[in-house]
Amino acid sequence: MELNSRFTTDFGDLGIGVEYRDEQVNSNNLGKHFRSNIGTYLEYRTQLFSKVGLHLGAYGNYNTDYGWQIYPGMDMGFPLNKDWKLNVNVGASQRIPSFTDLYLNQPMNKGNQQLNPESAWQYEASIQGKVAGLRLEGRYFYREITDFIDWIKQAHTPGEDLTDIPFQPYNFGSNKVHGYSIDLRKDFIFSTDQQLNLVVGYNHLNPKEMSYQEDVQSKYVLESLKHQVLFRLSYRRSNWTFSSANRWIERELNNPYFISDLHLGYRYGKLDYYVEMSNLANAQYVESGAVLMPKRWFAVGARFSL
Repeated sequence: MELNSRFTTDFGDLGIGVEYRDEQVNSNNLGKHFRSNIGTYLEYRTQLFSKVGLHLGAYGNYNTDYGWQIYPGMDMGFPLNKDWKLNVNVGASQRIPSFTDLYLNQPMNKGNQQLNPESAWQYEASIQGKVAGLRLEGRYFYREITDFIDWIKQAHTPGEDLTDIPFQPYNFGSNKVHGYSIDLRKDFIFSTDQQLNLVVGYNHLNPKEMSYQEDVQSKYVLESLKHQVLFRLSYRRSNWTFSSANRWIERELNNPYFISDLHLGYRYGKLDYYVEMSNLANAQYVESGAVLMPKRWFAVGARFSL
């Protein structure tokens, strides 16, 4: 549940809000657990020097398992000219351990009920604009995490084989991540009912995790994203739509893989019929948690709009 409101004054806009969330699980390998979360937020937005946008805010969070925390944030936008804009922001955040982190009970994965929430500060600068008919956005970000949660295997004695030791999460010190992304978009509008959109993007992450000992094996190091190249195409003509989403991904210590998805849709009255084909290259890959993702698969369906 959420309730929010905004007040407009001569000095800027003031926003306030409160939200409430219940979480519960009843599972054969997690057990039965329940917790509540209450969030309150206050934000202020105004214009400085007639052009510079300023946005200040703070979020207060109460969790029945972890108590109160306050997270401030600030955003500023600087128009460079009519086509280009620079944005900077800084803020704090938290990640509460999931029920899986806390209570999972599998032979090779064991939860840890002593976990504390992760806390982080993140900093970001981005530039947005248009050049030669293209929309361009470039972004650099840096995130510093304390009480970082990582699933690890740790030997009980030096040189012990880690094969039969289960993964278990710990607050494993700090983690620092640098990264940047670049996105290019081109829109071709042929008529009111015919349009083509192209998006090309690249993301790079460079984590600087703690130095793990030789007798420690980390899930995070294995699965951390390093390079991602994106290409999306969408085409609409009258009642027909077609889209193609493609991504080439390389993780820190795994082989790269290519995923391609297609979507074809047709609208007739209030019904949308569609056919979807996912992972056309039939790639074998793991996203997170050492769970093997599906290979090539297809879906056919219809959506009805009331």
